[in-house]
Amino acid sequence: MSVSRRNRSAHLRQAHDNQQRAALEAPHARIRIRRDERPRLDDASACKSRAARHARTLSPVEPRHPPAVVPSGLPEGVRRQESPRLPSARGPEQGGVAVQAAQGRLQIHAGHIRAVGGGPGAGPVGIVDALSPYRPVPTIERNGDLYRRNYDLPKTIGKLRAFFGNFGVLLRAYSYIRTLGPEGLKHATEVAVLNANYIMHELKGIYDLPYDRLCKHECVFSDKNQARHNVHALEIAKRLIDYGFHPPTMYFPLIVKGAMMIEPTETESKETLDHFIEAMKAIAQEAEESPELLHQAPHITRVSKPDETQAARHPVLRWRPDRP
Repeated sequence: MSVSRRNRSAHLRQAHDNQQRAALEAPHARIRIRRDERPRLDDASACKSRAARHARTLSPVEPRHPPAVVPSGLPEGVRRQESPRLPSARGPEQGGVAVQAAQGRLQIHAGHIRAVGGGPGAGPVGIVDALSPYRPVPTIERNGDLYRRNYDLPKTIGKLRAFFGNFGVLLRAYSYIRTLGPEGLKHATEVAVLNANYIMHELKGIYDLPYDRLCKHECVFSDKNQARHNVHALEIAKRLIDYGFHPPTMYFPLIVKGAMMIEPTETESKETLDHFIEAMKAIAQEAEESPELLHQAPHITRVSKPDETQAARHPVLRWRPDRP
């Protein structure tokens, strides 16, 4: 079977947008593995059947599951298909954990520095020896104490557009990794996962928990309980500002309506986590007793409740004296 025949890639319907865009740029025909509204992530049958159906043309399978959820059966379903696999390994929840694949991508920007504002994305791609002759050029090779660019790969797939990548992101991540070392990275992983599970345990029942199971380095709640009082996720986020906390990632993952994805990271102390938990509990109580308080939040900022739709469509990018 020639490599050129493998022109299909598979990913979960609830996977991150990045995986879907990568398949389109390849370009590959996408095979979307469907799930119901609240997917049973331990059901690997859909992945197995799709992989078998397209076995002769399937190239990468993206087994990355929705954020914050530890799957049980899906990886087995992915392992059963025989074409190259493309796992997305994020650092905080997988530090010190080996991922076996023909090709793998390590999201450095998400794992070893904070991906504030959605990026920029960066990370190396590792491959097995069988794919080495097809690497893009130039490759960077070590020659004694020096490094050189090597263009001499007859079977190369060609040159990539973004050769240097996001250098600043990679340098920060490299410094972080070298500073912590193997044991430090493993400890950071354990603390990040512990912090997220601590928050999940403390807020469970107060906020709706779509996936009531062990989470990774981030936990996902929804505004379902507060929506009964006409209070929604965005208003909860705005009210958090009044308590001195930056709001978490909102409305992601997309498969959870009114999602609030909380990622405490490995650097937060228990004292800080407890303050955050108390603030979230207080906001939940306010949603029941004084919903109007949240509708007008935040109250401590110079601009309280901007028209975000108007701001996005008609942004004011510079100061003018004739504007109030």
